[in-house]
Amino acid sequence: MGRLQFDIWQLVPLAPDAYLLTGQYTLFRESDQPSGPFTLILRKKNNEWVIVYDHTS
Repeated sequence: MGRLQFDIWQLVPLAPDAYLLTGQYTLFRESDQPSGPFTLILRKKNNEWVIVYDHTS
């Protein structure tokens, strides 16, 4: 499938248990290298960080 790389642009606290993360992904494959921006909202639930929102273009 390839190798997936994430470059984090910004990590913004929204609350003590929530963060907004923006960045760019790049998928390195033999034939091409698709990439694009992404936005995640992470929340701490049951003492673990989980993704509650994901928008990837």
